[in-house]
Amino acid sequence: MVGFGAAPASAAKGVSSLGGQQASFKSTHPAAERRAMCVSAMDRNPDRLPVICEWVSSSSSPPSLAPSSPPPLPKVQFLVPANFTVHDFLRLLRQRLTIPLGPDAGLYVFCGAQMLNGSIALSTLHASRRDPEDGFLYLSCATENVFGG
Repeated sequence: MVGFGAAPASAAKGVSSLGGQQASFKSTHPAAERRAMCVSAMDRNPDRLPVICEWVSSSSSPPSLAPSSPPPLPKVQFLVPANFTVHDFLRLLRQRLTIPLGPDAGLYVFCGAQMLNGSIALSTLHASRRDPEDGFLYLSCATENVFGG
């Protein structure tokens, strides 16, 4: 698993004026820069897929999956092997969280408004759901307490 691209100083702050929430990757990087990052990453690593994964914002998430204060992701850009499934990606996210989730917290991944089945290959998603403007596959994740936690 390889990360790529250094975040510019403006993105390092990553805080918007909307309630102190982290600004999205698309809003902090112009389209041409995102496209160049994607092409460069795919040229250097042709067997990997460029993925952007960010927390679901509480304003756009289903009420039951609105994260109150999710643990921070160390990065939002991922280069994943083409044979990764959604389940493999979830395991990777759980390992990389700076504050580990407890056993009573479920982690869910969405593509748009659709919750993803764990057996779907990311290569299939990337082929059909990548952003036509820049080539990244945009995913979002959310946590939810399970087992009455």
